[in-house]
Amino acid sequence: MGSRSMGEVIKALRLERNMTQEQFAKVFNISSSTVGMWENSKRSPSNEMQDSIADYFNVDMDFLHGRTLIRNRVRDFGDHIPSNIIPIPEMKKVPMLGAVACGEPIYMDEVRGEYYPMDSSIHADFCLRAQGDSMTGARIYDGDIVFIQSSPVVENGQIAAVAIDDEATLKYFYQYGDTVVLRPANAKYEEMTYSREDLDHLRILGRSVRSSPSYLKYEGPCTLHLLPRSFAAKAESDQGLPSYSTLWLSITLNLRPEFGLPVL
Repeated sequence: MGSRSMGEVIKALRLERNMTQEQFAKVFNISSSTVGMWENSKRSPSNEMQDSIADYFNVDMDFLHGRTLIRNRVRDFGDHIPSNIIPIPEMKKVPMLGAVACGEPIYMDEVRGEYYPMDSSIHADFCLRAQGDSMTGARIYDGDIVFIQSSPVVENGQIAAVAIDDEATLKYFYQYGDTVVLRPANAKYEEMTYSREDLDHLRILGRSVRSSPSYLKYEGPCTLHLLPRSFAAKAESDQGLPSYSTLWLSITLNLRPEFGLPVL
């Protein structure tokens, strides 16, 4: 097992990439003095920032905290990964451009410096935070993060982020000649119809390529253990690795009250 402090690990990871403290600080939108305090163990990153650092350097939290010398347990298992464990895909950061209405159009205000992780295999240029319940039929809920692929044109039936003057809304998009219909996915809301000169006030921002619940909110904890004890024992006996029964990864999940099911 490792015995380094988290500050020592952060410094080592930075130097492996030949990064200065200033370059490291720029990646994570912090000051270089903050990096110095972390590396000298005078302060510690927030839990959210620890997640970002671990994602960026492709290490797990036990390695980041100096509790193990194995950088990434799933990756380092090689051919011995059980069939029901799926490695986390390579991620990228997508900028948050503000909120989008799932209801009546709302003013869209850019959120500077805020980013959310996204599977790098999916083309998303920015993301918006959903507000309202007009798209619940498409499993987009109030507070969810909606990832958008920029495009001035979308096909009929696709979910589009549409700017109406300085306001924005998220709806199913349909165009019939010189008429545009923005259709909600909730029967309690009316369709929004625009035609002729009204179209001058509309601008398509792009189409939704994925949405995910805001994992920064915690409602009614449900704990998921990702590494079963039986596999921990097998890893220790077959590979000479340390027991992972003490290295379980637990995630607190949100509970959707509509379904009573935990979702990421």
